[in-house]
Amino acid sequence: MVSRFVAGLCIAALALFSAPAASASSGAKPLTSAQCLARVNDTVTKLVECVRTADLWQHMQKFQAIADANLSPADRRPSRNSGEPGYKASADYVAQVMGAAGYNVTIQTYTFTYYAFTGIPTWSESSPFAHTFALSSEWNPGQSTGATPGATLQPAGGIIIPPTPTPSSSSGCTSTDFAGFVPGRIALIQRGSCFFGVKVLNAQAAGASGVVIFNEGNPGRTGAFGGSLVDAAGNPIIPTIPVAFTSFAIGQDLYNAYQSGTPPVMSINIPAVVKENAPDYNVIAESKGGDPNHVLVVDAHLDAIYGAGMLDNASGSATILDIAQEMKNVNPTNKLRFIWFGGEELGLLGSTFYVNNLSSNDLNHIGYDLDADAGGRLLRLGRTQPRVPVAERH
Repeated sequence: MVSRFVAGLCIAALALFSAPAASASSGAKPLTSAQCLARVNDTVTKLVECVRTADLWQHMQKFQAIADANLSPADRRPSRNSGEPGYKASADYVAQVMGAAGYNVTIQTYTFTYYAFTGIPTWSESSPFAHTFALSSEWNPGQSTGATPGATLQPAGGIIIPPTPTPSSSSGCTSTDFAGFVPGRIALIQRGSCFFGVKVLNAQAAGASGVVIFNEGNPGRTGAFGGSLVDAAGNPIIPTIPVAFTSFAIGQDLYNAYQSGTPPVMSINIPAVVKENAPDYNVIAESKGGDPNHVLVVDAHLDAIYGAGMLDNASGSATILDIAQEMKNVNPTNKLRFIWFGGEELGLLGSTFYVNNLSSNDLNHIGYDLDADAGGRLLRLGRTQPRVPVAERH
């Protein structure tokens, strides 16, 4: 329950409050929201009593209204995704509420590469058979852009069919795997021993107009899948040619068709927008009181993924926002630092930036960290979007 999180906040702070205070009477008439905000909630009992669903719901409604008013430039749906107007509006709302509650508020800005689909990716075959591959069940788009209409498929070197019992294919891992490759064709590459991005970069250097990467065929590597595109150093890349990931069975059929003298003719279209150095934001709010040499951090990620993100993570953001409001009149022994991070769904971007920009002295002053993620499960709030599983790299 949310009350457990509230109690945990106080317990983790150890000597959080400046002095003990009388607990609220169990037989007293329930306090109004205004009364809660006016008093000093300096015990666990008082604080838990004042953190209630109705007040949390008001913040949730505000986050939903922000999403509704800020459609994603990618799919024109309500959105609070990092790099989009709805996320900035969410950060501004949190900063305004925390400032009004008397906290010292800072908005920390960092940048990242924004990527979003602007339409539904498609992959189809026109010859020797006509077939449109089903998204998700037969293939998944890589984080790439571009369209390849009606190009012939050509396998890269290093493909091992039938596959060995254990992974052994190095298809596409070196430039020599593209010796004799005809520029303008779509490269067919088997999953194997190097990063997917390395395969794609080699294909692009050989003049490929698109890439199809099929699963290797070993146990656990057979079905349609998705992969992260990173270079040899592990740095993310966004190729300007479309990349499709598919199953071993489909890749084998395409390979056999080429080997039989009837190369498949295919089209891949991945419509997407890419923005380098897109701004994103962390909202940091500190209590005016409390020992700055002993800091308790309470955080949540503010961004969503592919939508309004009311469960993940408007719920956690609303929870710590309400707790902070209820504690605005407390003079804590330790410094309280509430943080709403951006870019969590994209790979912990905001929290990583925050930690990497703290001095060793600042890090040493942080004694505890409490994170609130998807607290709406406890409030029986509905999820608006499914979480996308972490993609594999090779």
